[in-house]
Amino acid sequence: MKKCYTNFLSGVSYVRKLCNLRAPMVMTAMLLLISTIAYSQTIQITGTVKDSKGETIPGVGIKVKDATATTQTDNNGKFSIAVPNAQAVLVFSYIGMEPYETTVGNRTTIEVTLKESLSELDEVIVTGYGERVRKRDITGSISSVSAKDIEERQPLNLFDALQGKAAGVLVVNDNGEPGAEGSITVRGPSTFSSDGNGTNPLYVIDGVITPNAASINPSDIESVEVLKDAASASIYGSRAANGVILITTKRGIEGRPRLDVQYVYTIGEISHSIQQSNSADIRRYRQMQGQLGVLTDSLNPGLNSANDLQDLLLGNTAQKHDVRVSLAGGSKSLLYSASLNYLDDKGIALNTDAKRIQSRINIDYKATSKLRFSNNLSFYRQTGNFASIGNSIRPVFDRPSSYLIYYPDGKLTSYINNKRNPVANALLETNTREDFKTQFVSTLNYDIFSDLKFTAALNAQQDNGQRFTFTPRYIQNQNGDNNAATNQYNKRFYYEAQAFLNYNKTIKDHTFSGTAGVTRDRVRYDNVNLAGTNFILENIKTITGSNLSNLTAQRSTASAVSTGSYFGRATYSYKGRYIVQGVYRNDASSRFGIENRSGSFLAGSAAWRFTDEGFMKWTNKFLEDGKVRFSYGSGGNDAIGDYESIPRVELGGNSYNGLAGAATTSSFSNPALKWETTYTQNLGLDLTFLKGRLGFVFDAYIGTTDDLLYDRQMPKETGFNTIKVNVGSIQNKGLEFALSGSPILNKNFKWEVNANVSLERGTIQKLNQGEQFIAVGTGGISGGNATYLIKEGGRIGDFYGWRNLGVYQYDAANAYTPEGRRLTPVNVTVKYPVRGTSADPQASVAEYYELDGQKYSGEIVKKKNSDGSVLLGGDTEWEDVNNDGFIDENDRTIIGNSQSDVYLGFVNTFTYKKFRLSFIINATVGGQVYNQFKQNLTNFANNGNPSLPEAIYGAWTKQGDVSTYPYYPDKNTRGSQRGGGNSYFLEDASFIRLSNARFTYSLDSKYAKKVFAKNLSAYVYGVNLVTFTNYTGYDPEFTPSSGLTPGDDTGRYPKRRELGFGLNIGF
Repeated sequence: MKKCYTNFLSGVSYVRKLCNLRAPMVMTAMLLLISTIAYSQTIQITGTVKDSKGETIPGVGIKVKDATATTQTDNNGKFSIAVPNAQAVLVFSYIGMEPYETTVGNRTTIEVTLKESLSELDEVIVTGYGERVRKRDITGSISSVSAKDIEERQPLNLFDALQGKAAGVLVVNDNGEPGAEGSITVRGPSTFSSDGNGTNPLYVIDGVITPNAASINPSDIESVEVLKDAASASIYGSRAANGVILITTKRGIEGRPRLDVQYVYTIGEISHSIQQSNSADIRRYRQMQGQLGVLTDSLNPGLNSANDLQDLLLGNTAQKHDVRVSLAGGSKSLLYSASLNYLDDKGIALNTDAKRIQSRINIDYKATSKLRFSNNLSFYRQTGNFASIGNSIRPVFDRPSSYLIYYPDGKLTSYINNKRNPVANALLETNTREDFKTQFVSTLNYDIFSDLKFTAALNAQQDNGQRFTFTPRYIQNQNGDNNAATNQYNKRFYYEAQAFLNYNKTIKDHTFSGTAGVTRDRVRYDNVNLAGTNFILENIKTITGSNLSNLTAQRSTASAVSTGSYFGRATYSYKGRYIVQGVYRNDASSRFGIENRSGSFLAGSAAWRFTDEGFMKWTNKFLEDGKVRFSYGSGGNDAIGDYESIPRVELGGNSYNGLAGAATTSSFSNPALKWETTYTQNLGLDLTFLKGRLGFVFDAYIGTTDDLLYDRQMPKETGFNTIKVNVGSIQNKGLEFALSGSPILNKNFKWEVNANVSLERGTIQKLNQGEQFIAVGTGGISGGNATYLIKEGGRIGDFYGWRNLGVYQYDAANAYTPEGRRLTPVNVTVKYPVRGTSADPQASVAEYYELDGQKYSGEIVKKKNSDGSVLLGGDTEWEDVNNDGFIDENDRTIIGNSQSDVYLGFVNTFTYKKFRLSFIINATVGGQVYNQFKQNLTNFANNGNPSLPEAIYGAWTKQGDVSTYPYYPDKNTRGSQRGGGNSYFLEDASFIRLSNARFTYSLDSKYAKKVFAKNLSAYVYGVNLVTFTNYTGYDPEFTPSSGLTPGDDTGRYPKRRELGFGLNIGF
């Protein structure tokens, strides 16, 4: 039998073969022995990390320098990590704090105090598909918003959280109606289409695409990155043309469970009221019509009551209860984070409310040192009763205030003289919505090597929605002889699978990183719309076959679309001084024909940190860091219907003799459709001053969208209405300025500021064969939607109509030179008070006319309507654009534009010891709103009163009146209205708003512990506190009905002014 022995000297294994053993057995034994001895030599280090105020910091990242060992502090700021020897260096890092390094030495317990970072350069930015980059190394244009920034706002949704926070990001917050959301536009509209995402950006939450981020609880957000240029966004290809918003949610932290509870109570009121007519106004209106015996008796109590319908319907005190609970914790191998939010929101409008419950659970499991799993589950449900603008809000103004609201027995009135009772409609009409959303994301991460990581994720989402309306007989119509209901069901199912590799390697001064991957997604929509009448029992509102009186009103539709993609990104950095990046993505969508199904999107960017150059060292006296960026690239948009490229047949949409049939759809197919592609050039400058305390960012960009998608009108003889085509290109140019930092910082006081200003202008560069076309807004109550002209050289939002120059004071005032210059009548003689006779049509004549103060003796031209009738006193004076003497369709012109010239945000936070005050100001300058709501309310209703007093007292009644509104009896027959294109109703959309303010007191932790809490803070806050604007409607800021028709105010739920109190407790 062979013998062998092993000899150990000085703790080091010395293996001497005395026998002929097999080499693998020897090597295995050696590795096991070396590993055992190495393990026995590691040192276990424990400790606590605190901030400068002595508060422990959870979630601090800790790693052994030049090694793979990492950990993080638990909820109590404690940590434990194994190091190889006493020479090991520990590196501590945390967002908002300066990095800290320390050598272990002979210590086994280390207490660390991190200082607050004065610079944002070391903050980590998420750029998509697993890549995280320090802010100092970004080559594209990205705006970032942290959890701390969001917390100061006390937001209900993402729109609240982002408004005013990022340059180039225009956020419109529709915060009046319960459950309302808003819109986000990044660097101006880049498309004509309202299909798909329209002008909305792409939302990506925790790495997976989400159709709408409105349902995310802002308290769950760790950070938000807005990718604005092509270099940043083109990694998302066909969905990136409107920008990308990346949202990272909070994760669990190792240690004991941490429980945070937040409660907020808010009250609100209507922020701005519109003047409405009272009984005295109505009497004047009737007298103006010559109806002396109708509703003009000033002594009749029945005709002189003054019900304030606006106060009855919209003057209620809104109340909001918001409860948020979060739980986070875990061990080294399992981390968890969970949240629950309940919102009970009662609106200012009568019988409007929304109740919402949502939850998110994030679980991260570390199976081995290389393998990790994570699962995200989110749930959202909202239900409520909402206002009907047409049935409730508009009748507030066009129903005479003297009409009864209640009968003497307390019963609500209904129609009186064909004017509905808005209070009855609000209380008796059902208008409910219910939305249910759930999402499950499962992610696998595997570290193939320390520099190469693999990620695979599966994302599944299910959205269900229901809209139900029911109008009882009593308020359905004047006769009260029928009732009606509608029921809409919507279902959306989406799945996405993705897999990608991330590589990151540093070799001395050279850093290489790359990403490569594939994705596949599919979405299906199912919709069922039912409409019924003649319900026998009004407490049983289920639509059955007996209620289906109109077959074409019953609809059932379904559609689906699939997308497949592959992508890559490569980055090289030399000492962080020279950085270059390239991106490529290819998408294939089932929406397009076979020939154009695939689209490629590329981008390149570069950055130069000039302050690292030796010849720029002189800037170090005042400049901490300076970098120039440039990028160029493309992003796409597939915003069309799912089957626009193929012929379609609809079943049941048309009927003959009561029988449903089959027919082609009204939209003609186009197999030649191509992707919209937006090409963006971006030049940026990043500067950091005052030793990192103040940062300045400048961006200039040009974005051009080619192959715009639009529904083009077709000749009616074809049997089709529209065809989707690629019509041309638009270009957006802009400048962005952002300043952020801490101008003042000392032991007890800190001032933080974030100010941003954005200037942008878009023009239409090219249209198909140069053809201009007209777009009309949607959602109007009684017609008169704003009209827009789309032409080469024009802008999106160009209002198209007639320029209102006022109202002719006299018949004699209609006098012009042949060149179109207005003449001034002198010594006017009034022959008839209002109108002349057929034999003598001129009710007033002038002795002579003057031009520029001099007596005029030349030819006098009188303007005429399109029918040839001469315009008279009391008629609207319109600009005769072509000076042919007739006011007709040829005189329509661009009368204004809806897009603002400048928009800005100004965020301030002042901290003094345990007190903190923050406020946000946002504003827009320039742009106009077409106040269609006002036009509809001042067009002199036929069965009531002209709803606004300015139309009563501003109307022309006799020769010589100086007025702003035309003569009532002739308003329709003499072309004085021109709904949807009357420049009188164009108003300045500029405003400046104190949108949010919050004052917080945080109790010292040693006192909080006495009530068994880790931390405790209380605050008061206000929303929409002060607005300065000249707009006469409810508010100049609202979400447009489509990207092509912005600024059309059809009547919106008014915004609220709110005041609230909140309490945060952490355990």
